[in-house]
Amino acid sequence: MTTGASMSRIKKLLFLAIGLIVSLLFAVLVLELSLGGWIFHDPWNATKSLNIVRSRTIHYSVESIYGPGAPAVVYTRDRNGLRGQCEDPRNIDILTVGGSTTDQRYISDGQTFQDQLAAQVRQRLNKELRVCNAGVDGHSTFGHLAAFQNWFPLIDGLRPKYVLLYIGINDAGFRLQPMAERDPEQVSGLSGSIAKAIREKSALYGLDQTVSALFKHGSENRYARHGAALPREQDYVATTTSAGIDALIAANVAGYSSRLQAILGYIGNFGARPICVTQPSRIWIGQGGALRGLPDMFRYEGVMYNGLDYRASLLALNQAMSRVCTEAGGVFIDIGARDFAPQDFYDPVHMTPSGANRLAGYLLEELNDRQLLGGLRDVSAP
Repeated sequence: MTTGASMSRIKKLLFLAIGLIVSLLFAVLVLELSLGGWIFHDPWNATKSLNIVRSRTIHYSVESIYGPGAPAVVYTRDRNGLRGQCEDPRNIDILTVGGSTTDQRYISDGQTFQDQLAAQVRQRLNKELRVCNAGVDGHSTFGHLAAFQNWFPLIDGLRPKYVLLYIGINDAGFRLQPMAERDPEQVSGLSGSIAKAIREKSALYGLDQTVSALFKHGSENRYARHGAALPREQDYVATTTSAGIDALIAANVAGYSSRLQAILGYIGNFGARPICVTQPSRIWIGQGGALRGLPDMFRYEGVMYNGLDYRASLLALNQAMSRVCTEAGGVFIDIGARDFAPQDFYDPVHMTPSGANRLAGYLLEELNDRQLLGGLRDVSAP
C-alpha cells in the first residue's frame, strides 16, 4: 500500500470519527432540549437539586446488612416524591420530615416507622392515622428548609395536621454551611446562576442526580454512611471530648436554631402544628461518667472528631430544638432519651425494622398521652 493511500484511509477514518462525534453530540443536544426544561417550564425542576426521587419503585439488596437470604427491600416514591400513605395529600394527618433516618432507604414499604405507627394506631385504637414520609437521604436543616420553599408548595392540596421533624443527626456534625452534594447549594454570581440553571433544567443532570440519590450512599462522616457494621462494645474507645469544640457547638446551635425557626414558620403557614422529635443512636454508650464514644466520627475543617464530640453537639441541638419548638407552640418529644436495643440498628444511626417498630411504639405512646390523636376516623367508618 502506498503512502498516499494510507493517508487517504486515515483521513477517511478521521472524517468518519468526526461525523460520529458530531452526530452523537447532536443527538444529546436534541434529547437535552426535548427532555430538559430549557424550552418548556416545569416547576418540579427546582426539586432536582434537593435529590427528590419521584415515581420510582426500587428493589435494594440488603444481604450485606441483614445477612444472607434477606429479602430485597422494596422502596417506593410516588409522583410527588413522597413515601407511604400519601395517595391524597389533602388527607395526611402527619407529614414526617428528616434525613436518612426518616427516609429509611433500607427498610421496606410497610415496615418504616411511619407505616408501623399507622398500623399500631389501627390495631390499638381502631383509628385511621395517615402518616406520610418526606424524609430525604442526606438532608440537614438546610435541605429541610429548601423542601418547604421549593418542594412542598408543588404538592397539590398538601395540608397536614402535624409536621413531625425527626431531625438533628445530620446537623450535629458541625453543619455550619451547606455540605457539597447533600445540601442545596447557595447561588451567587454569574457562575452560580449558570450552575443553578443546569441543575434545574438539564435532563442529563437530572438523570445523574436520580441515580445518585437512589444508589450512592457514601460519606466521609460516619453518621451519614449506610450499612457500616454495627459497632461492638470494644469499638467505643473515645473517653473525652476534643479541645475547642464549645465555640463550634455554639456556632452550630445558632445556625440550626435560625433555620429551625424558619422551618416552623413554614409549618405554621400550612396551618399545621410541629412535632419536634430527637433521635437515638449507637454513636456512644454508657451512663454518667462512664461514657465512651466511637472514634473518627466526623471530620470538620480537616479535624476528626469522635463520638463524644458528636454527642455534645447533638445534645446541644436537642436543647435548642426543645426551646425553639416549644416557643412556637409545637410539641417536643425526646425519643433520643428512650431505650433502644443494639439490634434495633444496623449501623450507628440507621434502624432495622425492629427499631422502627420500637420507635413507632414510643411515638404512639407520646402522641396518645398528649392527646394529639383525637379526631381520627374510626377504621370501620365509611
